[in-house]
Amino acid sequence: MDPVLARGLPSPDPAENLATLRGWAAAAAARGSTLLATPELFCSASSTTPGGWLRAQLAYIAKKECIALAASTPEQDGDLTYVSASMWNARGSLVAHVRKVRPSAAQLDAGFSGWDGPPPPVDMRGLLHPARHPEAGTWALSVGEDAHIPELRSHWARSGARMVLRLLPAATVLEPLEAAGAWAPTRTGVPFPQAGPLPEPLLNPLPLRFAGWSAWQDGLGQQDGVAGEAGASRGRGS
Repeated sequence: MDPVLARGLPSPDPAENLATLRGWAAAAAARGSTLLATPELFCSASSTTPGGWLRAQLAYIAKKECIALAASTPEQDGDLTYVSASMWNARGSLVAHVRKVRPSAAQLDAGFSGWDGPPPPVDMRGLLHPARHPEAGTWALSVGEDAHIPELRSHWARSGARMVLRLLPAATVLEPLEAAGAWAPTRTGVPFPQAGPLPEPLLNPLPLRFAGWSAWQDGLGQQDGVAGEAGASRGRGS
């Protein structure tokens, strides 16, 4: 199988986790695979321990075992700590790096912060076996549940990505990504295909009080109750 999608729970010891990951890399390379993907924060056992030395070790493993490697580590930036994911080629050179946009509740409690920039897609040509993946092009590298964020999926699709490599706790998953404009919204009453996030009014319909206010503004609701609420709303500055 190419790529190899590793699964497993980490131990509390980062050094032991690195040894496990190196065993996975050696076994994957021996089978002829050119890419190993590993679970979210596997090396650090989900802690906020500084991740610079972990990334240096991961780059060394990729070079030593001659296999491209995708792994997740904590990343410090000033006073903030992010959940990051990196990808190295078989020479140990960094080819992709992203930060998690939406950390889990447990990660927020542990001190991680969310990233407010769109993760860039990854050019997989040269990282996958050409005979097994002649169509290899652009993939999205996602950490945790970021792949479920509609805005990110739309961004990746517009960038030409057709697959999402997800690094999840205790697992990794490779999923297809729909092309931009190929899906239609559900439960909105909108019958046409649409790319990107839905308009806010469709996602969050106005409360009845504000709907009445709008009707009053258009001269369609002249009842005392509607007008009274409208006046009260304006009086409160809403």
